[in-house]
Amino acid sequence: MTPCLLVDMDVVQRNATKMLNTCKGLGVKLRCNMKTHKSREIGRIQTAGSRRCISVSTLKEAEYFADGGFDDILYTSMLTSDKIGRAMALLKKLNSFHVMLDNEAHLQVLEQHPLPDHQRWSAFLKVDTGGMRDVQQTIIGSCAQSEIAVRVATRVKGHCLKRNQLLIDAGFLAMSWDGFSAFDGALGGSFCRVDGHDNLKLVKMSQEVGHIEPRSGSLDFASHPIGSLLFLLPYHACATACQFTEFYGHSGDQITNVMIPCKGW
Repeated sequence: MTPCLLVDMDVVQRNATKMLNTCKGLGVKLRCNMKTHKSREIGRIQTAGSRRCISVSTLKEAEYFADGGFDDILYTSMLTSDKIGRAMALLKKLNSFHVMLDNEAHLQVLEQHPLPDHQRWSAFLKVDTGGMRDVQQTIIGSCAQSEIAVRVATRVKGHCLKRNQLLIDAGFLAMSWDGFSAFDGALGGSFCRVDGHDNLKLVKMSQEVGHIEPRSGSLDFASHPIGSLLFLLPYHACATACQFTEFYGHSGDQITNVMIPCKGW
């Protein structure tokens, strides 16, 4: 049933292997980020089965991965006093748990909550290196479109002839608002790329409806009958994936597994 989130597990495996080998060749330690998928299955692939050295964006993720046997976890959001109790519980449960600071006030929070038995907080200093995070990576050339593992499957559910638009069942609860004006229109005034249809763009979204129109010319409605499928390549995979309660892993045309991601904070 659409809309749904599809994850190409073959692409995930290739991307993970490429990243692991690249870091090994450079002699650097890779700390894999779990915040995009929030899934233990993909986390195991990213860490080559070690389930070690990961980063998360919420304490709920840290607890979820810790319960799944992961360790050496970095909580990358700034720690405030209301979260100290849960952070302490993770520190007690794990062999290695780290927090992140970017302000003296965060350090004061740790100082105000000393650990028992002469333990010490493990803290990372957050530095903005100017890499312009959270962009559609094919736009900046860091990956090819064939290396994108995630797609949103959607169905055409209406034809609006007078507006020259297709109506699809993926609205803003199945996609991210990011991207429409990214890089001064590198996506051509679209919230995403429509896989295999370079002449189509997603120009508007309501809660449960997306509006697709051609970049130029008249829309060929006969090529997109009601009920037909389209596949959307999101601008922001993290913000799109978090909209879904389950992911469908696939290899080629076959669904191989269903993943239930972590939710909440």
